[in-house]
Amino acid sequence: MRAFRECDLDLVSAAVDGELNDAERAGLDSHLAVCPECRDEYLEMWRASKLCSNLPMVSVPPDLTREIRQELVRKVASTKPQPTKESFWRGWFCTPQVRLSFASGICLFLLGFGAAWLYRPQRDVPISGYSLVAEADEEIAGLDLVIRYDPESSSLGKVGLSEISRGFLMKADTKNGTLRVSMACSKGMRLTRSEPILEIPIQFHGEVRRETLSLQSVRAYRIDGSEVLLNLETIPMPPASNGGKDTAA
Repeated sequence: MRAFRECDLDLVSAAVDGELNDAERAGLDSHLAVCPECRDEYLEMWRASKLCSNLPMVSVPPDLTREIRQELVRKVASTKPQPTKESFWRGWFCTPQVRLSFASGICLFLLGFGAAWLYRPQRDVPISGYSLVAEADEEIAGLDLVIRYDPESSSLGKVGLSEISRGFLMKADTKNGTLRVSMACSKGMRLTRSEPILEIPIQFHGEVRRETLSLQSVRAYRIDGSEVLLNLETIPMPPASNGGKDTAA
């Protein structure tokens, strides 16, 4: 039996590969609950392992290089330069005086538009949010979600795990209108529509849009790393119920 040591990445890697016994797994789970660095390493190793295991084996046809070369030769041979027609407007626009006047007009327009945008009236409505409910016919051990939102009209708060998904480790990254969430647990869990798995607080700016979040990518995994079909849905939360539990990562 391998002795558990704090921040032992070999043990973390062995856990991802399913090589730990129950006692070793319990010791590692206790450490992951209090060590964010090891939690991040576990999630990254887990995601990389599942992605590699799901990649199909592809064999390169023996004649592929020859066919590509022949296609390039045909493309080059069929390409003929087209004669250019001189335009009156092109010659007129190329004069320095016209170019300077046009550039000045564009600059004035952009300055005016920028000032109007900076000093536009804004009003913040009360923070509300969305909860995510999931349903699958089998137990789920991992989730990878990509969610889009409009950063100009809204901003996201701290994503929280709900009570039903407390057994998951979670990592959430928000950047340029995209929220990426990775969740993993050491054993499969049954998800039903009776309770949400995530709570996502949102603060709106200006006019509120009903369809704020859109699910761009949803991937769910069994304990063995194979993918399983998952039904995921976003449900609006009233302001009073906003503000999920603290995240696990």
